[in-house]
Amino acid sequence: MLPQTNAVKKLMLQFDSKQIIHGHIHKPETEEFDMNDQKMLRISLGDWTDSGSILVCYPDGTYQLQTFV
Repeated sequence: MLPQTNAVKKLMLQFDSKQIIHGHIHKPETEEFDMNDQKMLRISLGDWTDSGSILVCYPDGTYQLQTFV
């Protein structure tokens, strides 16, 4: 579990959310975890120093986190 996860969990509980997308903690990544017997999802976009990252969301509910130089 990442150190940011505790802060993220508090926000997700506060706003009754099962997923959160945020930027940036200097590297793009996803984290799935359980909270209150529910699957939760955190998606973090990377920084824009040497490369960039984008999140592509598709109509079927799938997504792709892409990094480019």
